[in-house]
Amino acid sequence: MDIKNILVLIPARGGSKRIPKKNIRILNGKPLIQHTIDYAVQSPIVTRIIVSTDSQEIADISIKCGAESPFLRPKEISEDMTSDYPVVEHCLNYLQLEEGWVPEVVIFLRPTQPYRIKGEIEKAIEILNKNNDIDCVRTTQPVCYPPQWMKRINKESLIEPFHIDMSEYQYTRSQELPQTVFCDGYVDAIRVDSLNKFKKIVAGNVYAIHRDNIYFIDIDDEKDWEYAEYIFENKLN
Repeated sequence: MDIKNILVLIPARGGSKRIPKKNIRILNGKPLIQHTIDYAVQSPIVTRIIVSTDSQEIADISIKCGAESPFLRPKEISEDMTSDYPVVEHCLNYLQLEEGWVPEVVIFLRPTQPYRIKGEIEKAIEILNKNNDIDCVRTTQPVCYPPQWMKRINKESLIEPFHIDMSEYQYTRSQELPQTVFCDGYVDAIRVDSLNKFKKIVAGNVYAIHRDNIYFIDIDDEKDWEYAEYIFENKLN
């Protein structure tokens, strides 16, 4: 059966410390969060787009951009160290208790990643439709540096392999090492049944949508913001 009830959930708390009011700061002519909302709005298969925030200002701007913000997230799940699952769980509980609505899939889109590839929501849902044993779909990119080469600095300030098991790979050519990827967070699609089962937003059988040679933008500090401005102004316009 085709998946029809698809919720896009965008987490956007108001307490950013490294970049104050980061989620509504203007990037390339629009609030940062609008880039993510616009991406969700252009998808023809999305049922609802909800911004989970503890900030009324973010909520008001999100609504103007085309999303819903039916609640303000409690402060206890809006802290620096709050993980993703309590945010998703709170939203799903609200929708079920207040509206009697339960989506089949949650598309988790982080607003700190304003650049995404068109069609990846649709591709993720297509994969879930065709593979009942897949719990989650995540977008991935190649790592820029093999993890087997990673080092750490010990108490004597000497460089050594990050882990003893990596010692034998220190001088192995990258072409001879297994392909390694990282989950870039651009699109995460999770079945709600799997969320309820594992109590995590990423668990079970996780399928990769892998892409090479695309820009990775994840804004955490001013350096990231400057990089995002450069990419948007010089590469994407």
